[in-house]
Amino acid sequence: MDGIEVRPAAAKDHAAILAIHHGHGWDTSALQDEEWTLLVSGAIVGGASLVTIEPGCMYLLALIVAEPFRGSGLGSHKLGTLLETRAARLWTECRDS
Repeated sequence: MDGIEVRPAAAKDHAAILAIHHGHGWDTSALQDEEWTLLVSGAIVGGASLVTIEPGCMYLLALIVAEPFRGSGLGSHKLGTLLETRAARLWTECRDS
């Protein structure tokens, strides 16, 4: 897929990321220590939330992709990009939703 970008979330991205969370039924979602944005051709289609536990240790609280893009490999691409930016140990939290 062309035009994929993963970058730290800007304040202007937050509403769109939370809308994707809420559209998936994650009504209690809140933005965390570190947010990342997934874009396709400039449109926000997902986000990721990282939480620092202690220096050098963090966990991935949320990784979400908008419905039309699920199953396309974008989430895997985003996770790979996030891991490349880290020297820290990264823990994931898995949900069925």
